Amino acid sequence: MKRACNPFIYNCNIRGRFHTISLKINTFSHMKYTVFLLLILFCLSCTKSEEQFYIKDHFLNYEIQEVPVDRDYLVGVFYEYSVSSYGDKRYKDMFGKTPILGEYKNILNNSSISSGLVVDTHLEWMNKAKIDFVILNIRSGSTAASSFRSDTAYINRIFSSPNLKDIKIAFAYDYGGLGLGSTVPSPNDSSMIIEYKTNALNNYIKDYTDYMALYFDHPNYMKVDNKSLIFLKNAYRLWAKNNSEVTRLVKEKLKSQGKEIFLVGQQEKWSPPQRYEHRLHNAVDAIYHDNFLGIATNDLTRLYQFHQVTDQNWKYSKKMFNDWGIQYIPNIGPSYNSNLNSGNAISPYYNPYFEKDPSFFEKYCNVGKSNADKNRIVIIESWNVWRYDLQIEPAEEYGETYLDIIRNQFKVK
Repeated sequence: MKRACNPFIYNCNIRGRFHTISLKINTFSHMKYTVFLLLILFCLSCTKSEEQFYIKDHFLNYEIQEVPVDRDYLVGVFYEYSVSSYGDKRYKDMFGKTPILGEYKNILNNSSISSGLVVDTHLEWMNKAKIDFVILNIRSGSTAASSFRSDTAYINRIFSSPNLKDIKIAFAYDYGGLGLGSTVPSPNDSSMIIEYKTNALNNYIKDYTDYMALYFDHPNYMKVDNKSLIFLKNAYRLWAKNNSEVTRLVKEKLKSQGKEIFLVGQQEKWSPPQRYEHRLHNAVDAIYHDNFLGIATNDLTRLYQFHQVTDQNWKYSKKMFNDWGIQYIPNIGPSYNSNLNSGNAISPYYNPYFEKDPSFFEKYCNVGKSNADKNRIVIIESWNVWRYDLQIEPAEEYGETYLDIIRNQFKVK
């Protein structure tokens, strides 16, 4: 079977291909031979271009360049309250790292290296790295009251930490308590479409106006263009008849309270921008992708050309989002390994993983910088997701290396 011509690799100089030639010449038999000769000459002319092409000409064959920092970037980091797992014991010797603070259960445990709590030590380290804001999960106060109380207990302690200093807080709103489901509903589904499900739209609006808005006036709440910053988790799965109208109603209600938000919606990882245009266009102010480090089984191109493939994806996505009037926020991370919790296949060929490697993270920082938008925001996933080796929190094996990289990569020296 012949390979189809790839315009990114080959110079496709193909003028014609003939599988069946049927000539019907009833008179002038010599014309038959003339035509036949001309066809042979024509086919022989379909030769390869004189210009040669090699692997070095592939569009992914380039080095990620260091992006100089002439002005500080705004760096945010996702932060977990509880650490449910540091990995399966069977695989920790192979993949795991050892937290300097030990394996704490939640950030309100006592710190092993200071007189405060784990969260206080974390914030001290974040200040060292010159991280600008932490992104904290908050669930629905309208429909998941118990979860909301749990989240705000952590949030309030972070706001009151003596080590918070100039670090800001931004919420990552999880609307899961509204019970809209995770599968695509039918167009008139009264159990999943937010406008059709009883009280769902009102509760969604109240989560902004009656619950999250309580924190917007705090001096340490993060602002973008003087608007309170909110990340909308799973925005691409917020089932609505009209997502832009839902957002308009939220902003209108907040404005009546003298408040404004800068809403950042989550796009599915590795998905084309247009797939969720109907959910995000005119419905959010900026977009970030779900973590690109979690790639599909056997996806070797994304594994071995990760930085280049990600760079090309983000450049295309950013242009499309900007055409919609939406800003883009790159979401980077240090490493990723799902085998730490599920070691059924520990080969990168079957369960791809990215090992802890400072040079890998430095390159990813530069991919982030080169795709940052006018707001100059880059977010990092994450501070302390140990179960996927996704953390930048200091560990015995690498110390404060990742804090140093963040400071050096994103701040003017």
